[in-house]
Amino acid sequence: MKIDWKNLFNWKINSVAGPDAIVDKNGTITGYKVVVTYVHHGDKVLRFDNDNHAMYSLYRGPQDAAEQTAKMYRGKMARQYAHVR
Repeated sequence: MKIDWKNLFNWKINSVAGPDAIVDKNGTITGYKVVVTYVHHGDKVLRFDNDNHAMYSLYRGPQDAAEQTAKMYRGKMARQYAHVR
């Protein structure tokens, strides 16, 4: 595998998708996901499951955690593109 050394530390965000509900085969919402796509490093999928209650001490639940995380990544993306101009 050839490593592209000039873009190794370039974590510029291309897009942020979500939060989207994760639905099982019975139609039950089991959590939420946010997909962050980087220009040179591909996709990063962040999952917020309903059964992980310890993680949500700062949020109202998994949906709120997913929304706040997506908002944070969109803010990072906006700041990255603001420096380009």
